[in-house]
Formats: sequence, C-alpha cells, structure tokens
Amino acid sequence: MGSCYTKKPKTENCDIRLKEKPKEEIEKKTENQLILEQYHRLSQLIELIGNTDSLNHKTRERINYLIIIRSNISIIIQHEIKKQFKQRNITKQVNLEDEKILYQDQEFSQKILQQIKKLINLLDSLQNDLEFENSYPILSFSLIEINESIKSIIHQILETKTRNTSI
Repeated sequence: MGSCYTKKPKTENCDIRLKEKPKEEIEKKTENQLILEQYHRLSQLIELIGNTDSLNHKTRERINYLIIIRSNISIIIQHEIKKQFKQRNITKQVNLEDEKILYQDQEFSQKILQQIKKLINLLDSLQNDLEFENSYPILSFSLIEINESIKSIIHQILETKTRNTSI
C-alpha cells in the first residue's frame, strides 16, 4: 500500500520574530523615557481644554497652574537637550527625537522630579474637583490615568534609589 501524505498550506505569518523586532521594542524603557511619554500625553490633553471662563476661580487657577507646570517641564527638557548638545558639540534645532539623549541622564531626572511632584499634587486636586470633572469628564478620566501612571513611575524610581543605596 502506498503512504498518504499531505502538505500543509503555508499560512502567512505576520508576527515579527524577536530578532526582527526593532531594538527600542526589545529594550526596557527607562524611568525618564516613561515620564517623558506621560508628559507628552498630558500635553496633548491640555491642548483639548477650551475656554475656562465659565468655571469657578479655583478650578481656573488649577488649570492655569497645570499649563504653567507643563511649560516648566518643557523648558527643562529643552534646556537639558541643549546642554547635552553643547557638551557633544552638536549644532542643530532641538526636536522630539532628541529626547532620547535624556533617557539615561540622572541630572535631568533630578531636575524634572520636582516639577513632576507638583504635577502629581495638582492632578490629585483636579481629581477631587467636581466642577472640573463635570466640565471635562473624559479629560478628567484621562488625567487620572496619567496621574496614576506617573505615581507608579515615581514609586519605581524611589524604590530603585532605595535599593541602590542599601547595597
């Protein structure tokens, strides 16, 4: 008797093998990189805030302070990138891709941490602000997510520092 054999049709495999994945996807993200990602998400959300004239004074102040903190963080980012460029004798306009230079920079991490702590406190107060929540329900929910994410990153940073100092 003859043997029976079938050939399976080759299915197209769209999965990327580990060797083919871009290096950025394989490597673990640094705390600075995670904070910068959350900062950019926050910036996009702040752009969605429209006219605040109908809000009470306290809520308007909080939103304005949120915008100020975002600007301060932006200034710190720009300054640190330019500083790194100067040290490396690079002369070019700063763009979003240049933030990669800050991913491992501990000095940047220390400078931005103060503003991030202010941001966390402000986002906590906005989370408890019913008028803000009623005026911007989806935005409020997104800010809560960003706040929780930033808190976990900060916790991770502090835990790493504690572990490193005890060794």
